[in-house]
Amino acid sequence: HVLTNRRYSPCISDLKCVLNVAGMARHFAALPMDESPGTYCALDDWISTLTVAQMMDGQMWRSWAQGHVETEPKGWVGAFNASISLGSLFERLLLWEDTDPTPIGIGCATPVRLLSCVELTHYTLTTGVHRWQRLVMLSYRPSPPPSPGSPVQVHSLCPASLPFSTVAVAHGSPLAMAALPLAQTKTWSFHLPLHRFVSTCIREVCRRGGGNLGDSGGIEDLLKKFHIEDIQSKDGMSKLRLNALLFRGLMEFPTIVLSRAAQIRAGLWKRNGPGMQDQVLNYSEPPFCRSLQDADLVMIQFSLLCHTVEVDESYLSKKTNDETNKSMSGLAFQRAGTLRFVNLLLHRFGVFDFLGFRKAPDTDVERYRREINEGLYPAEINSSSEKHGSPGIPNLPWTSSPAKDVTTLLVVVEELLHLVIILITEMPTPPPRDKQAHAMEAKRRLRREVVHRLASGSKTHSELAEVHHVLPQRDNHILSEEGKLINPDDASGAALEEVLEEVGCKKPSHGKLSPELWELQKWAWKEYDPAFHHISTRAHQTVAECRPKDSSGSSTPYAPPPSPAHSSFKRLRRDLTADSSILAVTYRLLHVHCCIVDSPKPVTNLQGKSMYEHGAKSETALARAVHILTLGAFTWEEDIQDSIEKTGNSSWRIHGGGDLGSVFFDRSNENRSAPTVRDWVDKALLRNPQEVMNDDWYRGEENALLLLSRLSKNEGSFSAQDYSLRLGAAWLCDFA
Repeated sequence: HVLTNRRYSPCISDLKCVLNVAGMARHFAALPMDESPGTYCALDDWISTLTVAQMMDGQMWRSWAQGHVETEPKGWVGAFNASISLGSLFERLLLWEDTDPTPIGIGCATPVRLLSCVELTHYTLTTGVHRWQRLVMLSYRPSPPPSPGSPVQVHSLCPASLPFSTVAVAHGSPLAMAALPLAQTKTWSFHLPLHRFVSTCIREVCRRGGGNLGDSGGIEDLLKKFHIEDIQSKDGMSKLRLNALLFRGLMEFPTIVLSRAAQIRAGLWKRNGPGMQDQVLNYSEPPFCRSLQDADLVMIQFSLLCHTVEVDESYLSKKTNDETNKSMSGLAFQRAGTLRFVNLLLHRFGVFDFLGFRKAPDTDVERYRREINEGLYPAEINSSSEKHGSPGIPNLPWTSSPAKDVTTLLVVVEELLHLVIILITEMPTPPPRDKQAHAMEAKRRLRREVVHRLASGSKTHSELAEVHHVLPQRDNHILSEEGKLINPDDASGAALEEVLEEVGCKKPSHGKLSPELWELQKWAWKEYDPAFHHISTRAHQTVAECRPKDSSGSSTPYAPPPSPAHSSFKRLRRDLTADSSILAVTYRLLHVHCCIVDSPKPVTNLQGKSMYEHGAKSETALARAVHILTLGAFTWEEDIQDSIEKTGNSSWRIHGGGDLGSVFFDRSNENRSAPTVRDWVDKALLRNPQEVMNDDWYRGEENALLLLSRLSKNEGSFSAQDYSLRLGAAWLCDFA
């Protein structure tokens, strides 16, 4: 009844009224001076409230044997209303600066210590998020492996660890990794308000201080709080355990939501009723996506940054029989963030086998047993005794997929690559130097939203005004201030009108009663991003049909360069575009669509042969592959030598692209050995396909550059209908 009848609304409204009082939000971010038990603390109560709302309205997948739900539950409406109401408070609670004083001074009944934004974020992470994650993780239990003749369906089973691919192992990874034992039928939820409040805090931390990598303040100070001075001390070991479990949960829980939302869009949850689609629309599209899906994306990006926190690896890598060392070795996370995340995506989306990856534990059982004994990851449950380990051949980790047909699997691949593209493109921006710089950045974000709304079709002024819902609250405030100088009578609409005059033009009206429509000017189409996440997939499909063709016929990038990123987050672009598994996926898609084989090879022993056997084709999946390679070209074209010299660090790896799983993982650590754009082209476009896929079946096949050339000329087995895709493939060839 609390959710259905919105009994919480008066509390939310009252809190908004309180926060409208100048300085109250600043006082809220504080801890009492008196730390004795029972002392009232508003911040702790807020964290507790968000904890209660975690994973409300759980969802459970209906398997193929269950059929369609007869009575569709409506409780999700109340849960989303509660999540949205809570999310509307997040930015209000952070509308203060670290130097602001509290409005309640000497007369305060409970003296408090004001927290900086970094301290607030760290406190919420280590007290609220960590405690919740640790408790919930205990509810996840692995199961015995699937066995022939067993009445238990594979989608109800889950391994204790997830296998890496042989591609990842060839680039420095172990054979498997510890992960939440998550069956397809495990209950999950769209709602993680505690995580999303932290994401809002992280956005705010990025806005403050630390304009350059290595500067004090901002995100760098937050990451330093997780640094361990003496890992061999009792306190150091305890902190390492906390860090490892915290970072793992920050990556895993948002990934579960994003992967399940992708499955729903791919049609794998139809038996749960059409309400699932409505939930995904609320989660991932405007106007509510900023406090839901966008917050989850920021959390994953932050979790990847956390995996760069320095750890004394020499201690973790000691091979002794000491039980403490064994338990600690599995917590090593440094340089493994992107490696773990990409592998997590492949399994959570259920496309590991389909994309042609071979499970590494199957190829080296002795090493698998050795790594279990070293504590790198847990052993699988023995189906007969229900105990870990066995004297014979150990059970090996496995993977599964809820999809049964190739067409659906290709749609899931599209969703996976789309997520990777968004993570590369949409990042926290550099902190503004002053108010004028902030206004310029706010106008840039507004312009980008308007361009993509107009690209999907003509819009009225009122339809375009909705873009303010996905802009930060601080942006809307400063745009209103700027608007007062232009039009005091319509301050909020003045900035929008200014952007429309730049990128749009009024469409001739069809009658006096017809609303005035705006359309995108032809030159502004160069700013259109085919994977922009604030318009729907259907809108992007509409764009592909009406996008004007370049009459010159010259090659142009398939997507524009990504927006400027915060210096701490920028490294993730190099990490993701140099990841060996992601590059293997892009090659596989290019090969499936563009190869020409005079005498076709037998695919009997090829992993993921269904992609070749059934003639599976998807122009969207192919476009996603080209998009990722285009982003890689933009990323690696930027010279980092100046940044290396400016920070004074002896290693180029702090700028990304050299961690475990990267195609440059074994490159020398010295500055003069930093990979160049030429090196990236060699690894991403010119590399031997047999090495890219770590599979002898690809011996003698054409490399990615030759396949891109075929695509640009429509000479392969697949003819691309999107003219911009062919031009984008040609641009990559010219770039190489």
